[in-house]
Amino acid sequence: MSADAADHDLAALAGAIARGETSARDAVARALARARAWQPSINAFVAIDDEGAMRRAAEADRLRASGAPLPPLHGVPVAIKDMFDRDGRAPGCGAGPGRSRAGLRDAALVEALARSGAIVVGQLNMTEYALGLTGHNDHVGDCRNPWSPDRVTGGSSSGPAAAVAARIVPASIGSDTGASIRIPAAWCGVAGLKPTHGLVDARGAMPMSFALDTIGPLATTMRGAAMLLDAIAALPRAAAHPACRGGRLDGLRVGVVRAHFGDGLDPEVERALISTIATLRGLGATIGEAPAAQADLARRLHRLMMAAEAATLHDRQLREDPGSFTAEVRYRLELGRRIPATAHLSAARGRARLLRAYLSEAFAGCDVLLTALVPRPAPEIERTRFGAPGFAPELLADIPRRTQPFNYLGLPALAMPCGFAGGLPVGCQIVGRPFDEATLLAVGEAHEAVTDWHRRIPDPPPGA
Repeated sequence: MSADAADHDLAALAGAIARGETSARDAVARALARARAWQPSINAFVAIDDEGAMRRAAEADRLRASGAPLPPLHGVPVAIKDMFDRDGRAPGCGAGPGRSRAGLRDAALVEALARSGAIVVGQLNMTEYALGLTGHNDHVGDCRNPWSPDRVTGGSSSGPAAAVAARIVPASIGSDTGASIRIPAAWCGVAGLKPTHGLVDARGAMPMSFALDTIGPLATTMRGAAMLLDAIAALPRAAAHPACRGGRLDGLRVGVVRAHFGDGLDPEVERALISTIATLRGLGATIGEAPAAQADLARRLHRLMMAAEAATLHDRQLREDPGSFTAEVRYRLELGRRIPATAHLSAARGRARLLRAYLSEAFAGCDVLLTALVPRPAPEIERTRFGAPGFAPELLADIPRRTQPFNYLGLPALAMPCGFAGGLPVGCQIVGRPFDEATLLAVGEAHEAVTDWHRRIPDPPPGA
C-alpha cells in the first residue's frame, strides 16, 4: 500500500508509521498540504497548526527511532472541532477566533489524543455554538461539502465531516447533541459515531446541553472510527455481539424501524436503505420489523431540553450582547428562554423511565435497530441559509426527527454510508443498546467489506 493510500485509513496509517514504512513527519506534512489545497473550496478549518503539528511529528519520529513502545495512534494526523480547550487557548466555538487564557488546561479529549500519540493538525469549522443543522457560519464562513461546494455539509460538525470526506485527515473529532456527527457524516459520505452519553469525557469541551452532549469520531472507515473511539473513551469498549465474527453477522437480529423514521424519503435514499437491508441479510443477519416505540415523544422531550439548556448556558451573553449572535442562533436561544423550568425538570426526570420502556419495546426482538438517517441528499447552501431570499425551511424541518430521539435516550448511534442520491452520498443509522458501540462498529465494518461506498472520494483540487 502506498503512503498516500495508507493516509486514507487511520488504522492503515498507524500501522505504516509503526513499521517505518512512512514517518510521522511525512504523514503530517501530507495532511497539512491537503488542508491548504482544499481550504479555499470547502473552508473546513478555522486554524491549521503547521508549526505545532510538524514539531510534534518530529518528536514522534524521535520516539520511534529510540525503540520505545509506541501508543496506538502514534504519529497519525487528526483534526478536531473548534470547541475544545487546547494549548492554553479557548476555542472559537464557531463564533470567531479563540482566545488565550492563562492557566487553561487542555480538554480531556485533547489529553486523550495526546496519550494515544495522535497529532492534531488543526481546529475545524462548526456551526455557531453548535446551534444548527447545516454548517452555515456567518462569523468564519460556511463550511462546504467536498462532493459539491454549493451544498451544505450538515452541522454542527461541518468541518470534521468535510475534512474526513476530502481525505485531508483519516479521522476527526466532532460532537453530537441532536444530530451533529451523524447528519454531516451521512451527507459527506463518512462513518460517524454518536457514543453512549457519558462514554467520552466532556471536560473542557464547549457545552450546549449537559444532559445531551456527546463527543465522538468521524472516519473514512469503521475500523478507523473504532480505533479513535478506543483512544478517547473513558471506559473500554465492551465486546461486540457474538454474532459479529469473521466479517459475518450470522444470527444478528436487525430490527428495521420504518414508522417515524421512514416517512418522506427521497426515492433514491429509500432504494439505498432497501439495498442495505439486503446486504445485511446476505451477511447472515436476521431482518425483522421493529416498532418506533416512543421515538416521537423522545424527540419532543429532546427538543425541549436542548433549547432550554442552550438558552441557559448563553443567557448572560444574550442579555448583555444580543448582537454578538447571528439572527438564526439568537432566534433559537430566545425560543429556549421561553421554556418553563418545570417543563425542563419534567423532561429530565422522565428520561430514565422512558429509556427503560424504549429498550423493552423497541429492542424486544432485535439486537440493533436500522433506520433511515437523512431523508434526502445535502441541499443547496442558498436554500438553507436562514433569512435568505431562497430559504426553504421545509428542506430541513423533518431531518433531526430521525436522530434526536437517541440523544434524549442516550443510546449509541452510527451513521453508516449506504449509497448515493443524485450523485451525493447518503447514510443510514444503526442504533444499539447502551455501551454497545462495538456491535454497531462491527456491523458497519462487515457492511464495508462487501460494499464500496466508503471508498468513493470526491475529486480533489490541484495540489491535494
